[in-house]
Amino acid sequence: MNIRAVPLTYNGTTYRSTLEADWAATFDTLGWYYEYEPWAVDLGGGVRYLADFRLPGQNVWCEVKGGHNQRLHKTRQFHKAVAAPDEPGGELVVILRAAGEPGRSANWHAVAGDYRIAIGQCEVCEEWCFTQTRLDGRFCRHCGTEDGLIHNRQYISAVAAVAHQRNMTRKTGNAGRDYVKEQFGEFGRLSFARAPRPAARRRSA
Repeated sequence: MNIRAVPLTYNGTTYRSTLEADWAATFDTLGWYYEYEPWAVDLGGGVRYLADFRLPGQNVWCEVKGGHNQRLHKTRQFHKAVAAPDEPGGELVVILRAAGEPGRSANWHAVAGDYRIAIGQCEVCEEWCFTQTRLDGRFCRHCGTEDGLIHNRQYISAVAAVAHQRNMTRKTGNAGRDYVKEQFGEFGRLSFARAPRPAARRRSA
């Protein structure tokens, strides 16, 4: 099935899809400064890659994918070209998805590797930021504080939140739900914002 993206203008910028606009609105709710399609990165061999978003305050690139993995191999090439796997707070690439359960919760994941990407809040600057838990730990990508992120003020993606809750409930019974809430706040959920849609035009009789 070929699903065509529908452009949407949000805050003066026309995004190639409503999902991109929704992610821009979600970034706004977090108070994050972001750039949309800032510049193309040379991957070598005459190949250039234009990522959807860059969060310059965090050294994070974001690529929006709907319910498909088209051109994901290009995103993996881009990840290898810019990512800093051995440097806490270094360049990070995140795949952004459509909202998932529970409710309309934000959904994202890493390009490669077995590490989890979360969004944590720093107790020093009070900003929220992406963090790759395997490497960054509690490093704040905004202010650079090495042990700044608060351990129980953390969002994880919708899919990861559901999987973690089910896993802990299976292991500990009813205590699993309380454990997840203790670890990740409101079950790790980050509300996914929705950019305003234009009013539907009435058809003339």
